[in-house]
Amino acid sequence: MKRRISDTKKLDNKKNKAKEKALEFEKKYHALFDKMLNGFALCKLLTDKRGNPVDYIFLEVNKAFEKINSMKKEEVINKRVTEVFGFKDIPDLEKYSQVALYGKNKVFETYISRYNKYFKVASYSLRKGYFVTIFEDITQRKKADEKIQELNEKLNLLLEQRTKELIKEQNYTNYLLENSPDFQVTLNAKGKIMGANRACEEIIRKDKEELIGHSIYKYLPKEETKKIIDKVLDEKQIKNIEVTINISEKEPLIFDFSGAVFIDLQGETSVYLSGRDITERRRLQQDLKEINQNLEKEIIKRTGELKRTQEQLIQSEKLSIIGQFAAGVAHEIRNPLTTMSLAIQHLEKRCYDDFQKDKLELVQKNIDRINKIIQGLLTFSRPYSFNFTHENINVIIERLKPILENLHPDNIKNIKIIKKYNSKLPKAWVDSDHLEQVFLNIALNAIKAMKYSGELYISTNYDPEQQKIKIKFKDTGCGIAEENLKKIFYPFFTTRKDGTGLGLSICQMIINEHKGNISVESKIGKGTVFTIFLPLEKRRRR
Repeated sequence: MKRRISDTKKLDNKKNKAKEKALEFEKKYHALFDKMLNGFALCKLLTDKRGNPVDYIFLEVNKAFEKINSMKKEEVINKRVTEVFGFKDIPDLEKYSQVALYGKNKVFETYISRYNKYFKVASYSLRKGYFVTIFEDITQRKKADEKIQELNEKLNLLLEQRTKELIKEQNYTNYLLENSPDFQVTLNAKGKIMGANRACEEIIRKDKEELIGHSIYKYLPKEETKKIIDKVLDEKQIKNIEVTINISEKEPLIFDFSGAVFIDLQGETSVYLSGRDITERRRLQQDLKEINQNLEKEIIKRTGELKRTQEQLIQSEKLSIIGQFAAGVAHEIRNPLTTMSLAIQHLEKRCYDDFQKDKLELVQKNIDRINKIIQGLLTFSRPYSFNFTHENINVIIERLKPILENLHPDNIKNIKIIKKYNSKLPKAWVDSDHLEQVFLNIALNAIKAMKYSGELYISTNYDPEQQKIKIKFKDTGCGIAEENLKKIFYPFFTTRKDGTGLGLSICQMIINEHKGNISVESKIGKGTVFTIFLPLEKRRRR
């Protein structure tokens, strides 16, 4: 009896465990069922007395079904599809009946006009009279496919139109090439003629039929022609290459060649050459060049004569006035100044009072300054005589140091002259003596501005674009006030008590005579930079 009770208990435990497993499986099934992304519906097919399908009832649906159709489960379960969706003609009923009645699985796409949506449907039967439908919304994909189809149709239409246009353009291009006055020929990489136009036929004096398939070297000089073809193959494209070719016993012809490399779809290389006969143009250009050169020589000659005459008249008139004034000043002022100077020297010998000696020295100093101004005025008024030769600017600058040391041996002890020359400087067409005077004047001004202590940088360089030599003097002196920079080259303008104001004016006049340019940059407390540009071209004597 006890054994039977024990067996019964074991059997009950097994049943309970089986029920628990079944419940657990059912929970997992429902969880999977509800989490499906695709819509799911279990349906029962309804038929009439003859067995023809007329409707179907929803027995079970998942949450995806509710979401896709915007309906609650309670609105659908155990209701006919015609009742739920209001269909008069049920979409795809025939396909569902094939599944439910004959067990034929179906996968198809369908369009539901009520929702304006496309669905992909998979349907199968669990038992006769019933079917399951699993569906997904493919509206976006279908619309994208339709858009792609529409674009493809438009693209094909555009392609067809463009092809017609290209054919038309090709025909027009062929017409232009065929009737071009320029030599046009197409070759393979070895120089075999593949195509030629009428101009080519006329120049070579052969019909197209005779040319096609033959080597170009048979009709044109091999050396010159091969150079052109090799250049095209090497550079892929050439333009405006002038070549003189002897085609016949007549006068050589000058051609302006252009060319390009083409590679077809089969990978074959072709060379296209176009040559324009410019023989007559070059002959006319040469004639015109000779006429222009002769005319230019005559114009330069006459212009130079007129300019020299005009400059001489103007200069003579100016210098005549200044000369008369300077001579008068020199005569009227120098004689009294000489008398005054002698009198002061006489007084200095008899004077033993230091105060009076200082005053006499001050008077003598100012007399010397007046003499210096008079001498500068006479120098400025005299017409300069220039002797131009080809000179090395570096060599001229190198003459400054010994001159400075002789003039001011004590004052340049604390001046460091730093030179940076361009060793490959070309020679310039200059008057070395006058140019030395300019460099010396600028160097002396720099030394005085630095109060005999500082650094003077002197550099030379060449500007190939302007074809000018550049000379730069840079000091570390006190600098020049901005309001004085514009007036620095004016005659008689000076900021120094012992200056005449003529040094830089004379410098500018000399540089102008060289057809050069002199400029100045300066900052107070930083220093001053003088820059001189001298052209290389040979100046004509005035």
